[in-house]
Amino acid sequence: MFVVMFYGIFNESTKYDHLEIIVKSSNVNINVKKAEVDRTAVIINDTLIIPSYTRLANQDKNSYRSRQNISEMKFNISKISAPYLINKDSNSWIINLLNLMILSYLSFQIPMKEI
Repeated sequence: MFVVMFYGIFNESTKYDHLEIIVKSSNVNINVKKAEVDRTAVIINDTLIIPSYTRLANQDKNSYRSRQNISEMKFNISKISAPYLINKDSNSWIINLLNLMILSYLSFQIPMKEI
């Protein structure tokens, strides 16, 4: 039983070793065909990780969209189904996402604490 527990713990600890975490310094422009939520991470195309608690960026408080959709501020990136495009410039906390199913742009802010 100990061997099975040890293997399970070891297998979990190496699960994300081959994936690149998207952080502030990352420069990303990718067509997302597969997005899988695994606990606190969204695994993109089996190559990248974004924290699943990455939330919508603050909208302009005077804009029509932000007044109408204030509840969207609780909306996080793990709720979006592929396919979509992601664009993120280096040295920015913002991920721009184009949802290809509804042709809508959304901006998400990477959590300030880099994982």
